[in-house]
Amino acid sequence: MGRDEGLSTPNEPCLQRISIETIIEQIFNEDPPLLQRNRAKRAQGLKQLLIEEADIVVCTLNYCGNSQFDPFCLARQSQRPSFDCLIVDEASQCLEIDVFIPLRLGIRHILLVHDPEQLPPTVISNRALNAKFSQSLMERLYSLFKSNNLISVLNIVSALPAKD
Repeated sequence: MGRDEGLSTPNEPCLQRISIETIIEQIFNEDPPLLQRNRAKRAQGLKQLLIEEADIVVCTLNYCGNSQFDPFCLARQSQRPSFDCLIVDEASQCLEIDVFIPLRLGIRHILLVHDPEQLPPTVISNRALNAKFSQSLMERLYSLFKSNNLISVLNIVSALPAKD
C-alpha cells in the first residue's frame, strides 16, 4: 500500500509492488461510463476484495485500524485473514501501545520495519508527554538491548519463531 515500483529477484523476475489505489484506478479506467456511478462504494468493495485475497499485506500501523480490516477482527470473527504475514512500515513512528492495533486481526506474523533516521512519533497531548508516552516501541526495544552485543540480540530474535 505504497509506491509502485518493480522488484527483481532471481526467482521472480517479474515481481512488482503495486498500491491498492493504482489497481483500483486501472480497473476504473477500463470501465464504461455507465459503471462510473457509485465509484466510491465500488472502490471500497475492491479494496476489501484485494485485502481478502492478499498473501502478504504491507501497511502502516494506522492503516491496520482502517475499517477495511474490520471483517478480520478477532472480536467479530466473520472471516480469518488470508494473509499470515503483515509487514508494518514506519514502525519507528509507532508508540508502544500502537502495536496492539494489528494484533486485533489474529495474524501469526507481524514484521515491523524501522528506519532509525525517521521522525519520532507525534504526541500532541501535554499530559501524554509528561507521562513519558512519547517513547516509540523501537526506542524501548533499543534501550532494552543496547547493552547486549549484536550476536546476543540476533540469537534472541532468531529463537522467537521457534517458540510459537
